[in-house]
Amino acid sequence: METVGNSEAAMDRILICILQHRNPNYTVTAFLHLFAALRDDDELRRKCKILLACTSRRSPELLALERIFGSECDVEVFETIGSYPEKLRSVVNKYPPEQYQFFVKHDEDILVSRNTWHSFLRSAPAALGDPSNLAATVNLSTGIPSWMDFADRFLHPDERDSLQSMLNHERVPERLWGMNFEMVSRYVARRKGAWDESAYWRFMNAQGAYSKGVHPVRIYLAYGQLLNEAILRRYADFQTAAVSDRFTRVTDRYLCNSFFMIRYPTYTSFMNEDMLHDAKDGYGEVAMNRYREIHDLAFCFLQGSLGVHILYNTTYMQLTQGPRRINGLRYEYECLTRYLALVRQWLAERGETRAHQIPLAEPTPRERRAMRNWHVVFPAALYVLSGVKRQFRNALIGLWKDTWPILSATRSRIVSCDR
Repeated sequence: METVGNSEAAMDRILICILQHRNPNYTVTAFLHLFAALRDDDELRRKCKILLACTSRRSPELLALERIFGSECDVEVFETIGSYPEKLRSVVNKYPPEQYQFFVKHDEDILVSRNTWHSFLRSAPAALGDPSNLAATVNLSTGIPSWMDFADRFLHPDERDSLQSMLNHERVPERLWGMNFEMVSRYVARRKGAWDESAYWRFMNAQGAYSKGVHPVRIYLAYGQLLNEAILRRYADFQTAAVSDRFTRVTDRYLCNSFFMIRYPTYTSFMNEDMLHDAKDGYGEVAMNRYREIHDLAFCFLQGSLGVHILYNTTYMQLTQGPRRINGLRYEYECLTRYLALVRQWLAERGETRAHQIPLAEPTPRERRAMRNWHVVFPAALYVLSGVKRQFRNALIGLWKDTWPILSATRSRIVSCDR
């Protein structure tokens, strides 16, 4: 790892794309965290265009946001349809790279602190002026590989001890996202002593697979719970913690963050390269990591930065946590509601009351059904049967994959598209 500094360079235009996938309240909450950084900086507001890429139809909540804040920020609601890559291509087609030098890809369930946003928008363009740096990002709570930097920066010692204790006894599934992780599962099961993050990544980097994003902090609900509850308890500290303007260059880790800044022409080029079309993860994650590796580039992490990734999509299937029964979708939405209330209060205490004028969306009937525990009863049964022969267990998994679309026609809308 290497540290790079940033002088206050002339800032070029930045296109910030917040990708909506589910309830509009996610996008509203993400925008308000960004606005907290822009409201006091006229220069940054002039440099940034905020695109709210909404799904299927224009929501009244996002249209109200556009109307209320549009006179102060360059914010636009833009309707996009289709898969994750198709939405991004729609954005690129409407806003070609000739208009913007930098692009921020921002999934709706990522909330970045006020001070992190401000330092990031001012410092990242200079870091990306070095052609050996592919993308700049921040330390996300459940982000891979940045969760440990977030934990070291924000968690109290007892909270870090709890997290480490969970990792010391953790396992990784053999199959996930339709991919085979048997080698990783065996490595984690056979390791001795305390969890060693550096050793884990040395092992992962030695694997030939393109996708290397499997990690306990990413895929299990308990870690998201611990981190979210700590942030919610100390939300004011999260917003106001000091952040550096320097970046750490990383060349030996796989990046799963669905929040980063990149040179816009570079992003559009690697999205369309034929040699990357076999990286069929559906989210651009594998393609971006392959591009970094092929061209011997670096990812840059803003030092001291803080951001929340509420939960990853794999946690939605985690029904059992010890004796408790938890629906990950419902827990995530409850966390979102709490974050939204806190950021509105935080802004109001600083004289910004317009956030309360944005109407909030109620969960749709389909969303409410998806938050019920019966949607994950079958995966819980698989958990109970985890000791049976692998062939039988895989047969049950295959059956579940066939029946899940029938049991929940809303999965494509509700389940988070972030990876």
